[in-house]
Amino acid sequence: MNKEKTCPGCGEEFIVKPGEYSRKYCTKKCYFSKSENNPFFGKKHTKKAKLEIGRKNLGKKRSYKFKKQRSIDYEGKNNPFFNRKHNKSTKKHMSDTWHDGHDNSHWVGRKHTIISKEKMSRARSALVASGKLNMINISIKGFYNEMRFDSAYELARIKQLEKDKSIKCFKRNSIIIPYIYKKENKRYTPDFIITYKDDSVCVEEIKGYEKEVDIVKYKAARKFLKAKNMLFKVLYKNQIFENEKAYRSFLNDIKK
Repeated sequence: MNKEKTCPGCGEEFIVKPGEYSRKYCTKKCYFSKSENNPFFGKKHTKKAKLEIGRKNLGKKRSYKFKKQRSIDYEGKNNPFFNRKHNKSTKKHMSDTWHDGHDNSHWVGRKHTIISKEKMSRARSALVASGKLNMINISIKGFYNEMRFDSAYELARIKQLEKDKSIKCFKRNSIIIPYIYKKENKRYTPDFIITYKDDSVCVEEIKGYEKEVDIVKYKAARKFLKAKNMLFKVLYKNQIFENEKAYRSFLNDIKK
């Protein structure tokens, strides 16, 4: 018959099966959390032992299942650093150890592989498309009628689109466009996707200024969207606002 016990380590109740009635702790983690049960309590690894541990783990890949379980095990209050902060001296030591090109930095002289860069680009593009990541570091950003905007230009464009009677609906764009720049695979997410009453679809990019890479992006976007029977359009400041005075007036209005 199963019995209920309270773990002295975490205080949670757990079920004990027949033949395990002498068991006191719910998990090994709770068992070793008590100093009297941990055989390594009060001890430290030697430099030689640390190097040996590092050598054995070098290049070792953990499975997704292992990583997921480790994440759950150390989530919230289970994390030994929960509700704690690094002090100034610790932050300085970490900075001196890992940054500024010091010889002991783990990344000095290394570069991301093309595969790694492509994975990071794919992940970043997905975050931008979902609205979880804002790539533009400017002060005017937020939500208007539950739609995210990342600049004053975008906010002004949202208000214009709402008043346009030829539009059936519009939303933040979720289409991720692949392109190649300097022999590297990259991804790009424009700003809005607009559906007109005649069922034509247009993807819009709102831009304050243009860089060299943008020309490559726009060329790839036009080709990619043409295959999907969609138009692509780039709108600049002078196409959104009549003149500089109108732009300044708009800024003053939204800051009030």
